[in-house]
Amino acid sequence: LSSCSSSAANQNNNSVSVGAWTSEGGAYKQTDYDAPECVMSVFSYGSEVYGITSTADNSGSINLEVFHNSDVIYAPGGTWISCAAVAPEGIWILETYWKNEPSTASLKLVSPSGEAIKTVPLNANYGLDKGVFSMLYNSGEFYLYTGDDVVVLSDNGEKIASHKLP
Repeated sequence: LSSCSSSAANQNNNSVSVGAWTSEGGAYKQTDYDAPECVMSVFSYGSEVYGITSTADNSGSINLEVFHNSDVIYAPGGTWISCAAVAPEGIWILETYWKNEPSTASLKLVSPSGEAIKTVPLNANYGLDKGVFSMLYNSGEFYLYTGDDVVVLSDNGEKIASHKLP
């Protein structure tokens, strides 16, 4: 792209002028990544790529797992992993237990190798039963997008605010 306005590129469409990157950010190289099948989402932790997969076992049950470099590092079993967010201390995962009535949810902190560090149960009245589509973590607060609302939680699981979306 740096050569788009160069006179050499305009005169001959087959020639490319390579110059130094002068914009914000930087140039990135595309590389192939070997990911498991049925990837629902990907995220980075430092320079490493992680993600969540959804697979069905022989009984037809859906298994959601967190992977790193094509290896499963966390497989809770019996829960639904809605989303994940990266924090300095590890990876926060939002898990929902659907077999219970009403469903219950918790935030679970796992290490980059998949070891459970901390579990924070969430109150059933937070409005998360309709699903959480994405989650961000910033300065000790979680921002959960439910489709209709953004629910803000502290890192100890207390509701700080809820913002209705237009």
